[in-house]
Amino acid sequence: MLYDMTDIMRLITKAVKQTVEGMKPAEVVSGTVQSVAPLRIFVDQKKILDGDFCHLTRAVRDYRTEIEWEEDGLRRTRTVTVKNGLKAGDRVRMLRYNGGQDFLVLDRMVDDG
Repeated sequence: MLYDMTDIMRLITKAVKQTVEGMKPAEVVSGTVQSVAPLRIFVDQKKILDGDFCHLTRAVRDYRTEIEWEEDGLRRTRTVTVKNGLKAGDRVRMLRYNGGQDFLVLDRMVDDG
């Protein structure tokens, strides 16, 4: 069978698309925190993630940081704890990567209303 360049490009495009979809390089998914200690996140009826597969950003963890401000002409600094830790019932947005084996918990989902 003879192929012209249009047919060849169509076949190559189809093959590349199927390969990329099969690799599942990354996908945004949502879930609900079931428990914090140990961490368990409900994704759907077939999948509940535990902490071994979840990696947390600062947006969903408590962390310490230094703040600086000026008061009465003096520069002041203080170390504070930012309380961003997850709580049971929090809805979260995650990035699934590594072929679906790992999840980066990006942030909480909030209602605008």
